[in-house]
Amino acid sequence: MKGMMGVWIALLLGVVGAFCNWFYIAEQARQFEKTEFIQISSNRPLNPGDKFSESDFVPLPVPTFAKGTLEKSAVLYSDRKTAVGLVAPHGFLEGDILMQKDLEQPPPSDVKAKLGPDEVLMIVPIDSRVMVPRLIQADDYVSFVIPNLPPTPTPADVPNAPKPLTNIPSGGVSRRIGPYRVVSMGDRLGTSEKARVVGTGTTQENLMGIAIKIQADGSLDKPGQELSEVFRLTNFNQVQVLLHPAPPKKR
Repeated sequence: MKGMMGVWIALLLGVVGAFCNWFYIAEQARQFEKTEFIQISSNRPLNPGDKFSESDFVPLPVPTFAKGTLEKSAVLYSDRKTAVGLVAPHGFLEGDILMQKDLEQPPPSDVKAKLGPDEVLMIVPIDSRVMVPRLIQADDYVSFVIPNLPPTPTPADVPNAPKPLTNIPSGGVSRRIGPYRVVSMGDRLGTSEKARVVGTGTTQENLMGIAIKIQADGSLDKPGQELSEVFRLTNFNQVQVLLHPAPPKKR
C-alpha cells in the first residue's frame, strides 16, 4: 500500500509540475506575443496632402502586454490597405505611428451651406495678373476699384427701361465699391492649404464667388446691383481687388 501511495503522490506531483511548466511557458509566450501597428517608414517624408502608399508603412511590433490603449487609437498593420490612397492630414516623420484619427477624411464642402437664407452666389471673373488668388480665402471681405466707364443713358424710346445706377463712375475718377463677402475662389471653399490637405486641388481660381443679398421681392440689393452693373459694362476687365483686414473675432 505504501508503494502505491508513493506512486500516486509521484503522479500527482508530476501533473502539478507539468501544469506549472505549461503555465510558465504560456505566460512567457504571452509576454513575447506582439501586436503590429503602422509606423511611418523612411521611404519619404510625408507632407500634408500627400497620399499614403503601402511603401510608406512598416510594422511596429509592440508586446501585447504593453500595448495598453494603443489598439483603440492606432492603426493595426494588418489594416494598412484601408489607409492606402488616403490623404495625409498633416506632416509625418520617420517612426511616427499612424493613428486612427489620421484616417478621418473631411467631408466635401457644399457651397450652398455657406449662403444665408437671403443670399445668392454671384460669380465674377477676376484678372489673376493683378491679384494672387491663394491669398484670398472664403469669408474674406473684398472691394473692387472700378475704372472709368462711359455713360450709359437710358433710351428715351424704351418705356419703363431701368435707370442706370448713378453711383457707378463714368467719365470721372475710379471708384471703390464693396465690401463683399467671398464665398469661393474657383472650386475652393476654404484656404489653399486646406484644399491641398484634403487632396482636392483647386481649379478656376480666377472666378470669385460673392455673396449677394436679395430683397423681399427677389431682386438684388443695391450693392448687388452695383456689382451686376459693373460686370455687365466691364466684364471685370481692369477691375482691381482690395482685400480687407479680417474682422475682429467676437468674444
